[in-house]
Amino acid sequence: MPKRQEKLARPKGRGASGKSSETPPRIDRFPVVGIGASAGGIHALENLLKTLPPQIPFAMVIVQHLDPKRESLVSKILARTTSVPILEIEDGGKIEPGRIYVKPPGKDLTLRKGRFNLREPKEAGPIPLPIDLFFRSLAEDMGDRSIGIILSGAGSDGSQGVKEIHGAGGLVIVQEEQQAEYRAMPRSALDTGVVDMMLPLEKMSEQLIRYAAHPALFRDQMEEEPDRETQRGQLRKILRTVHVRTGHDFSGYKQSTTRRRIARRMALHRIESLSQYADFVDRSPDEAREIFKDLIVNVTSFFRDPKVFEKLEKDVIPRILKSKEEGSIIRIWVPGCSTGEEAYSLAMLFQEALEGAGAYNNLKIFATDINPDIIERARTGVFSHGIGADVKPERLGRFFERHGEIGYRIKNAVRSLIVFSVHDITRDAPLTHMDLVSCRNVLIYMSSALQKKTIPAFHFSLNPGGILLLGTSEGIGDYQDLFKAVEGGCKIFCKEGGASRDAWDRIGSFSTGARGSLDGGWKAQGESEEEEEKGADWFLSVLLEGAISQLETRGVIVDEEGDLKYLFGEIHPFLSLTAGSPTFNVIRLAHESIRHRLDSGLREARRTGAPVRMAGMNLLGPGLFQKSDIRIAPIVGARGYFLVTFDSSPSEEGRPAETSPPGTAGLSREETLERELIAARERLQATIEQYESTSEELKSSNEELQANNEELQSTNEQLESSKEELQSMNEEMETVNQELQRKNRDLTEAEDDAKNLFAATDEGIIFLDRELKVKRFTPAATRMFNLIDQDVGRPLADIATSLFYDRFHEDVRDVLENLNRKEAEVKNRDDRWFSIRMLPYKSSSNVIDGVVITFTDVTRLKKAELEAKEAELEAKEAKLAAEAILNTTQQPFLVLDHGLHVRSANRAFFEAFHVKQGDTLGQSILEMQSGRWRLSALKGDLDKLLSEKSATRQEYEYQDPSGEGRIRMTACRVDREDGRPIQILLTFYRTPGL
Repeated sequence: MPKRQEKLARPKGRGASGKSSETPPRIDRFPVVGIGASAGGIHALENLLKTLPPQIPFAMVIVQHLDPKRESLVSKILARTTSVPILEIEDGGKIEPGRIYVKPPGKDLTLRKGRFNLREPKEAGPIPLPIDLFFRSLAEDMGDRSIGIILSGAGSDGSQGVKEIHGAGGLVIVQEEQQAEYRAMPRSALDTGVVDMMLPLEKMSEQLIRYAAHPALFRDQMEEEPDRETQRGQLRKILRTVHVRTGHDFSGYKQSTTRRRIARRMALHRIESLSQYADFVDRSPDEAREIFKDLIVNVTSFFRDPKVFEKLEKDVIPRILKSKEEGSIIRIWVPGCSTGEEAYSLAMLFQEALEGAGAYNNLKIFATDINPDIIERARTGVFSHGIGADVKPERLGRFFERHGEIGYRIKNAVRSLIVFSVHDITRDAPLTHMDLVSCRNVLIYMSSALQKKTIPAFHFSLNPGGILLLGTSEGIGDYQDLFKAVEGGCKIFCKEGGASRDAWDRIGSFSTGARGSLDGGWKAQGESEEEEEKGADWFLSVLLEGAISQLETRGVIVDEEGDLKYLFGEIHPFLSLTAGSPTFNVIRLAHESIRHRLDSGLREARRTGAPVRMAGMNLLGPGLFQKSDIRIAPIVGARGYFLVTFDSSPSEEGRPAETSPPGTAGLSREETLERELIAARERLQATIEQYESTSEELKSSNEELQANNEELQSTNEQLESSKEELQSMNEEMETVNQELQRKNRDLTEAEDDAKNLFAATDEGIIFLDRELKVKRFTPAATRMFNLIDQDVGRPLADIATSLFYDRFHEDVRDVLENLNRKEAEVKNRDDRWFSIRMLPYKSSSNVIDGVVITFTDVTRLKKAELEAKEAELEAKEAKLAAEAILNTTQQPFLVLDHGLHVRSANRAFFEAFHVKQGDTLGQSILEMQSGRWRLSALKGDLDKLLSEKSATRQEYEYQDPSGEGRIRMTACRVDREDGRPIQILLTFYRTPGL
């Protein structure tokens, strides 16, 4: 191995930065960066690696989709871009910092105890997912030292693995979508909601080095802090801020987990001091929410821990079915459900079991989680192709349907069995009457104090004989009296007995939140009660800062359960203590006449998150009659807390409270009953309003469900019509190779076609680039320019031409710059004429990339044009000569066409018959001179002359229409070569005596 490293090492200075890392790599606790790439990944990897310094404080492992049938050249290609040693992974090799490792093709790669494990690929699903496989093993082996990077690629490989890395406390980075050649893999990773950074390639190495060099990471820096009391105080401050901002108390979670997650956030923001970070969290509400997301570990998968689900399928589920009556409901609770994989897995198992047993029980699964965003994602039931590694193909086909390029969507038949809801098992009351509670890998993040509170809640939740399922690293602790182990290795327990008094006592704190009992886990050794009380005062001061701007009169601050947190002003007679056990619940302390309205108002404010005002309420009682306004408003910045204020109605200001009627010592029975009736009516009205509100909400929900159902039906139709997309490594590479080969064939054929076309055409064509240099030309173009093959790449202006075209190069540049089309006809030195056409050259992407010039030989056309002009000139000359001859003739003369229209007449005709030339030419002889020549015999004779082929000359004599004598005509017919008549020549003679 060392020899190979030396052989593959590049000379110093080949890296882009040329700088050494900020901190030397730590051999014992160095981070490992897993990089997943597919289509377009080589280019992305080259751009990433060239920015690395010669020494890096981490190890890099590159997992790419490669064709298993071909030798990989990835290592050699990438070695040219960086001076960091690049090694191809060998089975059993130890991973070391300062190295880049490349997975060989045709092998599955995992990491175990810091060593690589190569094996033959398993037929785990329809699509091999090598990136997911390695990322999962990386998260399991390296924990919070794992870093996952997703680069360009098709499909969704890596999306499951990045969730595992995030759940282990690692860092997740994806390539900027706009920069990736193929965006599917980065987009799938982003859709998981666990990505910490989306960066361009050129910024990734800098972020990696800074992250790896952060003092709070990988070096146990926080554990080695000399002032532990200060550290604990800052951590408590951070968690209290998170509590105020989000409404969730994490003080009962394990300190080690919390410290690691906070250290990760510090590294992301480049903050080295815990006190500085505490101030940053206090100033930034968004950062408190990010800590909330980080502290909630959403690591899950379908059928996680297969042995556990095998035990459920074979033993536990049949046991539950056997205990249920026919037609009864099987109720299951999955607290901490994350994105829903576990709940859906249980739904599939129970569906199969019910069908196999022929049972007709209804199934209802309640899946809850603390994170509303995660619950929304779970409701959609959409998962990446990566689930193929966990779900058997037959279950994929039965319970899932294709969902475009994303992967799979759970079918509605399974989705309808599950109710997803936001619920905090550390604070909210547990669900009840359950046959199975599956809470796996949730308790491991809780302190022992919080576990002692939660486990009895599960006992309370279960039916007698119900099953509790925990994670493989979890247990029931000291509560063997509440549960009996069914399968110790799989952590399956059965509820013992009913709800004992002890169990009731243990879960009694759910109504109040039991803040003090959980803060004890964060109290340093020797910390006084006074110091703890200061922490509580600080917590209340934050609440008051949020509420002080809303204070106008007397009132109280309560939590979402209605328990008092702070009082101000004179609250009597609105609130008062009564006989019995003391209580601090505002509803129980409220005056009877306003209690029900106050209760419904608080519920409404809690449900909508908006202020609620109840005006004109009657405060009734012995010696008391007062109209009042009550306002309930959520406190901004303190989730789960409400400001309740009490005011007298404006119409009642200054009015004293009524006492007994004059002349009586107290109210009469009728008055008492009347006032009680008024109070009852108000309570009834409040109930009606609440019912109407609930009814409207249910109606809205029903409409939304109908809309969702229609949308799902539409989506299903689209999915059925879409093609199934393959995402496997081998088929992806084969497809890419086939496409490249096809494109090469098409390109070769197009090139051959172009060459043959150029050789066969007589058209001269020249292609110029944007610099007006020759790209290619046809052989015919050499008649205009002295071009040879070596002239490709030379400016056309440098090549001699035979054209007489002075503005040629100016016109070419004008076409390129102004996109004008140019045409011209010019002659060359060989007296040949060419039609020249200049057009902008447009690429397939509609970009102007040069000029195309065509030269068409039009010499024949030019000669024909010249000959036609000469013939036309000769015809004009002949016509002029004929007209001159006619004008010298003394006899009147007319030329008629075959339609008897006058085409020509001599001067003698105009003079003899006193007619003008403009009134003659183009006129029918029958219409000429106002019908003077409209003689029936004349028209008949001329028509006969045109129709008879034998006689071409006739003589006629008519009475002059003017009455001045007789006219004799000689008519001669002129025929074409084919015998068709075209003209009649008429000569007029006056008879003697006229």
